[in-house]
Amino acid sequence: MDWHNIVYNLIHNIGYLYDSIYFLVLHHIEGNTLLELPLNEQSTWWHKLGIYYGTLIYRLLYTHPDTIEGEVDPLADLIGIHPSWYEDLTKPQTQEEIEQEEHVHDAMVHTALAALNQAVIMNE
Repeated sequence: MDWHNIVYNLIHNIGYLYDSIYFLVLHHIEGNTLLELPLNEQSTWWHKLGIYYGTLIYRLLYTHPDTIEGEVDPLADLIGIHPSWYEDLTKPQTQEEIEQEEHVHDAMVHTALAALNQAVIMNE
């Protein structure tokens, strides 16, 4: 489970999630009178509370394995295409590419520090 699946579930289950949250809030408001209810209605109240939370968690976190093959791209799912940058995100990186990215990152940090140092010298 990763954030892609959660976003996918959020997009595809937004109606169910809205209903679950709506009824959960209403149910908590009714909970203020819980101690005044008979014991069997109190049991029903707790049972419904578990159902509301269970539905919310299920709809947000569960993705059927047949629904998603490989990585999830919610944008592509919404508009029906895969943007050009999607391929770059899904292919595994080689050790050489990782080292190259680290080198570029180090160069960017060095450049930023040099520019900051120059700005401090000019302001003195």
